[in-house]
Amino acid sequence: MLLEKLKKNMKKNHPTSMSLINAYSNRRRPTIISSIPEDFKCTELSKMAKNESTRKLEQIDSNHINERVENLRKQVEKAMNDLPNQSPRKSFDSKNEKNELLNGSRKLAGACNAMISEIHNTGSGKNWSQIIEEVLEAAEEVTQITERIIQKSNSIFQAQLMATKTEQMLKSLLEVLQSAQEVQTKDSDSMKLLTARSTTLTATVRQLLSTVP
Repeated sequence: MLLEKLKKNMKKNHPTSMSLINAYSNRRRPTIISSIPEDFKCTELSKMAKNESTRKLEQIDSNHINERVENLRKQVEKAMNDLPNQSPRKSFDSKNEKNELLNGSRKLAGACNAMISEIHNTGSGKNWSQIIEEVLEAAEEVTQITERIIQKSNSIFQAQLMATKTEQMLKSLLEVLQSAQEVQTKDSDSMKLLTARSTTLTATVRQLLSTVP
């Protein structure tokens, strides 16, 4: 796994690098997160626990979903592996990429909203496979942008931080999609789990946004 590889490499050179990364991320978060619009959230999630009536949706190939998300993780891993051992000296203006990442994150939030609405039979009439496809496409867009930022980064430390946060986001996304499938045939506890996992996904994307210099 990319995260394990990063931890191993960082431990070898800097025993406290993960704690430094966390401290760095936490120190940056208050100022950067405050600039993230409040509309970046899955607004339908608060309704989840209150409405237990869901309709049975078509089943989706879980293996296909897992493969798509795993391919995204591998893209980020390759971007990290292709970086030179030393940070390049050139400067990098990340303003455009940061705006693209924010827009991509909004698309992911919108796709999440559509998925929740479809579960509650209040969606736009799209079939379930199309909803899932839109979620995956939004995740692909976010990942491709972060991959590009990693490739252009003038800081190995910054690139490692972004790669770690991207992997966390993808892991959280996969859990949300798994819960969305489970909630169709199970009780309110499954819906509460989907709510919790969706909230975690929102948090991991916010953390990813906070890593952009």
